[in-house]
Amino acid sequence: MNKLFLLGLTVLLTGCVTPVTQMMNNNFSDIEPTKPQATGIWTTTVGAGLSTIKLSEDGNGILCEDTSGHLNLNRLKYSNGQLYAQNGMILKVISLNQDILEAKTTLSAFNINMVYKKDSDLKAASLKCAKEL
Repeated sequence: MNKLFLLGLTVLLTGCVTPVTQMMNNNFSDIEPTKPQATGIWTTTVGAGLSTIKLSEDGNGILCEDTSGHLNLNRLKYSNGQLYAQNGMILKVISLNQDILEAKTTLSAFNINMVYKKDSDLKAASLKCAKEL
């Protein structure tokens, strides 16, 4: 029974892109940033934490994530409709303008959509991210 379960799980997950796959195939250093359609700062809620993205005109940026006081800062590069984080995470940009940054990524083998809202004054960002940005 256990072997059958493992076989079924393997078949289901074959071909899935997981965060581990993204990190193992991390090519952040090779990415050449391109000019995004919009620049600014956007924040969203992710589970029990807050995530803030700062994107500059040259396509470089910062991803700041604060989960229960644990802060993660990663450099970002925008290129060909995607945001690449230095930790290997890839965010596929669905919509990008001054008010909204909507992106899709994979967390724990599940695709999730995230809608970041304009946060130029960092009032929606965590206190730690606001201090870092």
